[in-house]
Amino acid sequence: DAAGRCGDGPAAERWLARAMEAGLADTATLNSVVQAVAQHSLEAAETLLTSAHDLKPDLITFNTLVAAAARIGDLAAAERFFEEAEAAGLSPDVVTFTSVIDAAAKRGDAPSAERWLDLAIARRIEPNAVTGGALVDVAARTGGTTAARSTLDNLRTSGVKPNIVTLNTLAATVAQEGDFASATRIYDEAIASGLRPDLIFFNTLLAAAAKAGDLQAAKEWFERAEQAGFTPDSFTLNTLISAAARSGSLKAANRWYNRMVTSKMQPDVVTFNTLISASARHGEMASAEQWLVEMSRTGEQPDVVTFNSLMAAAARKGNLACVERWFARACEVGLLRDVGSSLPSHKQAAPSQALLAYTSLMKAAADKGNLTALEHWASQASSSGVTLDATAFHHVVRACAYRGNLETAEEWLERAQREGVPVQLTVHNSIIAAAAREGDVARAEARFSALAEVGLHPDERTFSSLIGARARQGDLAGAKVWFDRMEASGLHPDIFHVTELLWACKLSPSRADAAAYAEQLARHMVQDRGIEIDQKFLVVLGKVIGARQAADLCRELGLDPDVVASRTAR
Repeated sequence: DAAGRCGDGPAAERWLARAMEAGLADTATLNSVVQAVAQHSLEAAETLLTSAHDLKPDLITFNTLVAAAARIGDLAAAERFFEEAEAAGLSPDVVTFTSVIDAAAKRGDAPSAERWLDLAIARRIEPNAVTGGALVDVAARTGGTTAARSTLDNLRTSGVKPNIVTLNTLAATVAQEGDFASATRIYDEAIASGLRPDLIFFNTLLAAAAKAGDLQAAKEWFERAEQAGFTPDSFTLNTLISAAARSGSLKAANRWYNRMVTSKMQPDVVTFNTLISASARHGEMASAEQWLVEMSRTGEQPDVVTFNSLMAAAARKGNLACVERWFARACEVGLLRDVGSSLPSHKQAAPSQALLAYTSLMKAAADKGNLTALEHWASQASSSGVTLDATAFHHVVRACAYRGNLETAEEWLERAQREGVPVQLTVHNSIIAAAAREGDVARAEARFSALAEVGLHPDERTFSSLIGARARQGDLAGAKVWFDRMEASGLHPDIFHVTELLWACKLSPSRADAAAYAEQLARHMVQDRGIEIDQKFLVVLGKVIGARQAADLCRELGLDPDVVASRTAR
C-alpha cells in the first residue's frame, strides 16, 4: 500500500507477491494496492492485477480500474474493464456505469454517455446524483449551457436530485459563457435545495466575476466564502488578482498578492504572469519588470507567456529594442528558439506562443518604420517553422500604412493573400485611409476595386476615406460619386460623411456651383434624411456659402444661426 501511494508500481507488485507467497494476501489486499497504484498509473495498476493471478478480483477491483480510466478520459480502457468485469461473472453496478459515463464526459463524447446511460436504465440501474453530474458535464462540454440545463431538467424529471458537484458544473459552464448573473442564480438554487456550496463553487463564482471584470462582486464572493468557513486557496487569490487586473486596478491586484504572501501561500507562474501582463497592458513597464524580479526572488521561473506579455507591451509602445531584448532573454533561458539554435522537444514553446513573440517583433519593427528589421524577423519566423497568421499580417500592414509606407503595406497584404491567410476588411481600410491621407487617390481607389476580388464588402469607413480623398483635392464631382455609391450599397451616410462632402464644396474651384450644392445638401440632410447637424458642419457651411446666407438657412431649417456667425467669424 505504501509503495502504491508513492506511485512505485514495481515495488507494490513485488510486495504483493511476497504477501501472496506468505499466504497473507486476499482480495481486500489486492483492492487496496490496486487503488493506490491506480492513483498514479493505470497501466501499472493493470500490470499489478495481471501479476496477482492467484487472487480473484471482485467488482471493487474493476470499479477502481474503470474510475482510474475515467479520470484520464480513456473511454476505451473504461469500456474494456467493464467488459472484463462481466466476463469474470460480476454484475456492474451504478458506480461502474457512472465511471464509464464520466470517461465519455471527459472526452466530450455525448453519444457514448447517452448510450451507457440507456444501457444502465435497461438493466434497471437507476442513475444517481454522481451519474447525473457526469451527464451534465458531458452536455456542458458539447452543447454549452442550454444542453446542460436540458440534461439537468431530464434528470430531475427522472427523480434524480442534483448534488453540489452537478450544480457547480452548470455554474462553471454559464460562467465560462460570461453569464455571471445566471451563475449566481444557480448558487441561490443550491442553497434553496439544502445543498452547501464548497470552496470550488465559490471559486467558480469568483472566476465568473473576474471574467466580467467586476472586482467588487469578486470581493463580495470572497467575503461570503470566508463567512461560510472556507479558507481561500491559491486559486481563490489568483482569481482575485486576475479580477483586479481586468478592472484596471493594479493597486488592488498588489493588495491581493500581499494577502497571498501573508497567508503563507506560494505564488505561482500564473500569479506573476497575471501581474506582469496587467502592468504591461497599462503601460507600467517598470512595474512589470519589478514583478519579474519578485518572481525570481520567490523561486518561480518565468515561462514563455511571461516574456510574451513583456514583448507585447513593448511592441504597443513601438519600442523595438525592448522587444528584441526580451526575445533574447527568452532564447537565453531556452523558452524560444533563435535561428541556428535547437531546443529539446519538451522545452520548445507552443507554436501559438512562438507566433505571439514574432508578431510583437514584427509589429514593433513596422511601427518604427524599420523595414530591414521587419524583413529580418519575418524571415527568422519562417526559418523557425512559425507560420504567420492573420493577426501578424494585420499588425504589420496597418503599421506600415500608418507610417505612410504604402508600397510595403501592399506587399505584405499581397503576401498574406498568396499564403492563403484571410485578411479582414480593416486591413484593406488601413491602406485606403493611408493612401487618402497621402493624396494617393489612385491607390486608394485601386484598393477599393480589389475588395470584390477577395469577397469583401466596403463599410462606412471605406467610403469615408474615399470621399475624403476626393474632397481634399477639391474634386466635388468625385466626392459626390463615392457618396452616391455609398448610399447605393445600402449604407447610410452620417454627419461625418456629409461634412467630408461639404469640405469638397469648400475646396472646389467652381465656387458658385459648390455653394449651390452645399445649400441643397444641407436641406436634404435635415429635411429628407433627418440627420442631426453638428457645429462643425455649420461652420464649414458658413465658409462655403457665406456666414449671412448660412445663418438664414439655419433659421429656415430650425437650427441655431449664432453658431455659424460666431464660429465663422473666428
